[in-house]
Amino acid sequence: MTLAARSLPASIARVLDGRGIVTDEAIGSFLSPSLDRLVSPHAFSQMQMAVDRLLAAIKADQPIAVYADRDVDGLTGLTVLVRTLRTLGATVIWGSPVRGRGVERDVIEKLSAQSKVMVLVDCGTGEQAELAWLASQGVDVIIADHHRLTAARPPAFAWIHPGVLETSEGAAPAGCVMAFKLAQALWMSFLGADDPARMDYFLFSHLDVIALGILADRMPLQGENRVLVWHGLRRLACSRKTGLASLMRFFRLTPRSSPLTVREATWQLIPLLNAGGRLGRPDLTADLLITEDADVARGCIDQLLGLNQQRRAAQDVSLASFEKAVLEQCSVESDPVLVALAEGLEPSVTGLAAQSLVRKYGRPTFLFVDQGEHAVGSGRGLAGFDLFSWIETHQEVLVKFGGHEGAVGMTLRTVDFAAFRSRLMTTAGAASTGNGWALGGDSGEISTDVEVAVTLDELDEAWWRSLNRLAPFGKGNPMPLFQIDGVESIVPVVRNRSKKPADEFILKSGGCEIRARYEEGLPTPLQRWRPPETQWRKTVGEGPWSVTGYPAAVNKTDGEFIWMIRKIGRADG
Repeated sequence: MTLAARSLPASIARVLDGRGIVTDEAIGSFLSPSLDRLVSPHAFSQMQMAVDRLLAAIKADQPIAVYADRDVDGLTGLTVLVRTLRTLGATVIWGSPVRGRGVERDVIEKLSAQSKVMVLVDCGTGEQAELAWLASQGVDVIIADHHRLTAARPPAFAWIHPGVLETSEGAAPAGCVMAFKLAQALWMSFLGADDPARMDYFLFSHLDVIALGILADRMPLQGENRVLVWHGLRRLACSRKTGLASLMRFFRLTPRSSPLTVREATWQLIPLLNAGGRLGRPDLTADLLITEDADVARGCIDQLLGLNQQRRAAQDVSLASFEKAVLEQCSVESDPVLVALAEGLEPSVTGLAAQSLVRKYGRPTFLFVDQGEHAVGSGRGLAGFDLFSWIETHQEVLVKFGGHEGAVGMTLRTVDFAAFRSRLMTTAGAASTGNGWALGGDSGEISTDVEVAVTLDELDEAWWRSLNRLAPFGKGNPMPLFQIDGVESIVPVVRNRSKKPADEFILKSGGCEIRARYEEGLPTPLQRWRPPETQWRKTVGEGPWSVTGYPAAVNKTDGEFIWMIRKIGRADG
């Protein structure tokens, strides 16, 4: 065992070992992520070209346009660039699509009428026609995007893209990270490389929004993503941005001394920020993140709350309608891929609906909305299968497309839908032959398989603090799933002599005990064990038991952490 591993409880060290984090250097870098380890922005071969063009525009007092996709990834990248460019003295205008995704012609026409230099954030990679039009208008386009490059790269003045990075540090970046790299290079041109205090104030203070962008796009929390999110969640807890601080107070997430959790960010902040873009008002999210006016911030939050209620209603209707379309148009038992077309639905929820159906039916899913001449859609897949290569193979029947291995977006002519569906069926059938489909991979916040066995006597507060050093947990770095061996008894916690079955239990072994409850959404077989009224506070069942679960939260009333149970079985089989 390495020196670094010896400073941890043995079970936590085994988790790191099982994830390939074994050397002292690797363990140290993982437990104490350092901003000094970030890849230099000048590792992007065309970064200096982009910086020089933006600095020339600032010097000549030429407006700079920033156009970003309408999701949280794009809008957080827009926020960093707008704030950076303004601080450096630039006149900045910005915009985002209001009807769909990617580069929207109406919006870029308005921006290009005012500016001859434009930065595209989280979009542009698959926009051949729109970028060709911008070039014809004499607009110098800088693309800060992360979607997969095709062989026919669209014309642009400069690319800030992982595809042009000479060396990779391993984790897939978000679009906002590409915008952050551009902002970092701009600040380095002003401050140099030896002014960490001012770099921290002017640049790294934006890690609060960058963390939100990475989490919203569900990028793996490894490598640079882990470093940026680790620091970003801490800065979120004390954000100096007026709009973001107002949003934190609204959700009662501040004041606090601890960093935000991934769950707080993804379940509370991000859905509200996404609501504007999904319902055609990305300007509300951008304004909230950019403004320093408290009244403007409160107005944006009020409007986003209303839009979020509309989004939830529309999402529920759309999910039901998409599933109905799938059941009518597909054979969910035999089709290797589910491909369906619906009418009258909100295109922005195709990705959410597709992901929901992937989880339900266990196979890749492509959903489209008929918008007349064109159909707009999204595809979601399973670990180990490259959806981008699937659609790239059939790009001749697509108007435009983009995305990653597991998530893609497409626009096609509605008359070509049947042909595209047939082609996808052939491609998916060949990919699944002899293998079938299997859900898996580190796609969620919790591990799918048990990583380490533990006993109750080691699960104290010191162990909990050590486990939290592995945070933030999420895709690519899920919360470990543990097997607790040797549980001698399980006692229900019944409050006020309630007639309801217990939903919380105490696991005991010797003189040790922990609180636990069943994971939300999973069956609760312990409820069958509700004893007679006179025995409510006695042992439910004698062990030994083997319990599979993970620690989820701290009980704020008494300092204990709660274990979420996935499975209980007899230790003797």
